[in-house]
Amino acid sequence: MQWSKFYPWRRKHRELPRHCVITNSPLDLTEEVRSTYVVDIDVQRCRTNLLGYSLIDSPFVKTLVSYAQKKETSYKESSLEHFYTQVKPQNMAEVLHLKNSKMEKISAMATVMPWWKFTPDQILLKRAVDTQKQPLLGKEATQFGLPEEGNYGWQYFGPVSPEVGDLEYQRLTDTYNSISSKGYKTKKSVQIHGEFLVSDNDWVWVGLGGKHRTAALAALGWEKIPVTTDGRYGPHFVKKEEFEIWPNVANGIFSPSEALQIFDTMMKVHSESNFR
Repeated sequence: MQWSKFYPWRRKHRELPRHCVITNSPLDLTEEVRSTYVVDIDVQRCRTNLLGYSLIDSPFVKTLVSYAQKKETSYKESSLEHFYTQVKPQNMAEVLHLKNSKMEKISAMATVMPWWKFTPDQILLKRAVDTQKQPLLGKEATQFGLPEEGNYGWQYFGPVSPEVGDLEYQRLTDTYNSISSKGYKTKKSVQIHGEFLVSDNDWVWVGLGGKHRTAALAALGWEKIPVTTDGRYGPHFVKKEEFEIWPNVANGIFSPSEALQIFDTMMKVHSESNFR
């Protein structure tokens, strides 16, 4: 499958020269172009972070499709509430669908990928308001004004407090309404970003930032999503053949077989989406 055109994007303080590159693989991009592009990729190539849903089967998109069809108008009894009620991994092993793994002792919110440069302890400090207080609460909820007292959970999976669930529902529907009425402008300082997983000639893109915008575009019927890569967690382009040197394999958190299983699951699409 051929990629569509790559367009350089506007950074904060300067306009990059406009040009386009046609390529059949992300690996064809030069290092210079890799840091300055936005590419429209087929929605079928998009995966959600951690759980590895196909984008169109993700809880965020399912929620917005129901919202657009006026089947639901609030978080209560929504597709998102059903998801948070049903998908409640107890640990990192359950998030990544690993059995008989030492990761059963690691918090679900501390989940990392084998190719990331952060360990579970490091990532949990970035995500949780207080790593010692149970149940954990994601920092993003407090950044959007929710009080710490009485709230818990994180946007990726359940369980979440009703207030956290309602916050995510409002963020989703507000984003959808904005794009639906005003259109989507790709020239922003912070693009929808993620990482590419590459295995020989096959590849997928995994979203890391801009999840609400990505879901809104998919729910609005966009067949291609404008994305870029970031590199804040690990490499922009994760090559399967390099699994032995992935940071969280080299440090022993993942065994090579576990790392490859996770990579292959993300490539194939985890389709356990019967939450609605």
